[in-house]
Amino acid sequence: MSVTQDKNEDQDRIQRRVNKILETRLESDKDTLDALNGLSSFFKENTLQNRRNLRSQIEHRSVGINENFLKAFREVKLSLDAVCADLDTMATSEILSVATMVDGRQADITKIVSCVIDPLLQSVQESAAHLPTVDMGVYLLNCLYHMQSTLAVYEYMDERVERLQAQSDAQLDTLTSEQASSLVANLNLGPIYTILQSNQSKIETNLLKIFMSKLDAFLELPDVLLLPQVQLIMSSSHRATVQKRAFNVIVAIYKQIYERVHDPANGFEQPDQLLHKTPEQVAHILTAS
Repeated sequence: MSVTQDKNEDQDRIQRRVNKILETRLESDKDTLDALNGLSSFFKENTLQNRRNLRSQIEHRSVGINENFLKAFREVKLSLDAVCADLDTMATSEILSVATMVDGRQADITKIVSCVIDPLLQSVQESAAHLPTVDMGVYLLNCLYHMQSTLAVYEYMDERVERLQAQSDAQLDTLTSEQASSLVANLNLGPIYTILQSNQSKIETNLLKIFMSKLDAFLELPDVLLLPQVQLIMSSSHRATVQKRAFNVIVAIYKQIYERVHDPANGFEQPDQLLHKTPEQVAHILTAS
């Protein structure tokens, strides 16, 4: 019974294959039709010997097709290499011509800017020469700021902008010095600073009390002691720079006073009552303002 069952299974398998072949519609199977057309070009006669040689013939034809493809591709590659070489030559020529144009454009722009900015700077400086120091510094700084802002958006202006920045830095230094001097005077730091510079160990307690009273009021409203002209600086960055640098001067002087007063060798009684804020606290308050 087992033999009969195996035989039936083989017949069913064969039948399925036959049915599959019969159901295949070759007229709609493009790949099969192309394969048969290719096969008919060299498989002329269906003989036993031809069927045995069919595999090797197909392999030889495949090798030949690949060789032909490589040969054709090699020719294409050589053609592309020639085109690339021509393009490189053209690109080099265009780059050189563009570079020449850029150099000319840069020279023209630089010359035009010089014709405008140089006389303008001279006129501004002549106008500022008759002003007081602080007014002159603010006026020049604002003018330089306008020039920098205008030129910064144009090409080839890096050198010119750097020169204007150097002039702005000089005015910032001047204004910082003037603002710091004003703070020293308003906080009654002059006499104390003179003592510090002379390396005297003793500072009058009365001077310290007056200074500390003024400092406390200053720390409550730091902006009150800013010079009115500083408030007129147009650039917020410049304005903040002057304020920060001037405040740093006050912090540095206060630190010297604090260390002198808290040094036991100098004999100050109850130093914490004389200077009840540490330099760090003063710096923090002024930095936050």
